[in-house]
Amino acid sequence: MDSSTAPKWANVWGFFAATYAVAWLFWLPAILWQGEQPNLLLVVLGACAPSAMGILFTYLSQNRKGRRDFWARVIDVRRIGWRWLLVIILVFPLANRMAMLLYALLGGTPPSPADVGAILVNPGLMLQIILANLIISGFSEELGWRGYALDALQRRWGALAASLVLGLVHALWHLPLFFIPGITQGEMGLFSLGALVFAIGIIAGSVIFTWVYNNTGRSVLSAILLHFAVNLCLDLLVGQQGALPTAYSAMYTGILVLLDLRIVATWEASKAERHALAGHPA
Repeated sequence: MDSSTAPKWANVWGFFAATYAVAWLFWLPAILWQGEQPNLLLVVLGACAPSAMGILFTYLSQNRKGRRDFWARVIDVRRIGWRWLLVIILVFPLANRMAMLLYALLGGTPPSPADVGAILVNPGLMLQIILANLIISGFSEELGWRGYALDALQRRWGALAASLVLGLVHALWHLPLFFIPGITQGEMGLFSLGALVFAIGIIAGSVIFTWVYNNTGRSVLSAILLHFAVNLCLDLLVGQQGALPTAYSAMYTGILVLLDLRIVATWEASKAERHALAGHPA
């Protein structure tokens, strides 16, 4: 299908609307679920909406070449390179480590290393956590958020504004989860400082995602791995359910914001350098 023959609604705003509708179609019944445990099947099905809609809207709006490019960005590991692979592996664990040290210095009680170690030395549990975070967050979301939506937003507004808009849309997409007891957002509660910090953290993280994405040849795989790293750190710190102390989360989010400022300064410096070179060719 040529983009000129695609339905008028097959654009980034249609994608956002469809992603919300499909996810909330599963999550709203999960809110009404009366079982002792949350209905994880409904939660997981809703979590798959971004990638499912990303694939659908790519096929609605792109020709064969665009579709091949989409899948290449998902599976081509060569786009990432060793330097950016190290960034992907380290950026969020290091931010968590810095927040943990700051939290402890200010009198907080960080998670016990023994508790984290107990997870690391349990191969079965570790494999379960790894697979869950790759499938439910990385692959279930990023084929939509970064695979489909980010390019369209960047073409219209540039990297920073696109990151902030996508981060806000991503954060608000979680809204029904705050009414489901037994999962991370449900433990926070919607009308809480923790929920606000959670939303700001997603927006701050979105800038980092765009930075890596743009420097890895628009690699969706890089975003999948980043999303995996974010959630893996959470699981190692608090287990598969529950919520981190709000004070710790605020420190972690503050570190991400500081990193964002550094990234944005780098973007602006790069723009200035390009303009200077354009005006004074060697």
